[in-house]
Amino acid sequence: MQDTDKAAFATLICGVAEYYGKTLSKPVIRLYWEGLRQYDYNALEKAIWDHTQSPDDKGKFMPKIADVAQYFQGRTQDQAS
Repeated sequence: MQDTDKAAFATLICGVAEYYGKTLSKPVIRLYWEGLRQYDYNALEKAIWDHTQSPDDKGKFMPKIADVAQYFQGRTQDQAS
């Protein structure tokens, strides 16, 4: 993402947090930004949307940075294959 995506990103991540009944502080929003800024905003938005639609247990909880990164990179077991 680019610095110009910060406002949209903050809206997205705060909206997702609200969906899961969470409130994010500014330091946590910054942590998510730093952890996810390597990804394209539109792809990130899709990854988070897919997470919320997940039929397994992971879709029941607010995604952590690692959950979103796994969407792009696969699980470490998958990487080893």
